[in-house]
Amino acid sequence: MCGGHNREPMLGAPRTLSLCTVCGEYTPHEWVEGDGVVAKICVRCIERELTNLLGRD
Repeated sequence: MCGGHNREPMLGAPRTLSLCTVCGEYTPHEWVEGDGVVAKICVRCIERELTNLLGRD
């Protein structure tokens, strides 16, 4: 939390089911805070992107 650079999911903020505009499905979303911005991130989309990044050689 030092200097507003906390990019961890907010403690105590539960995941919520929301319609994702990227994948078009109701999926769990996490609230993430960083640099004065709070964002709702689709868990399925972020996991897919991380898997794609790790699979690149």
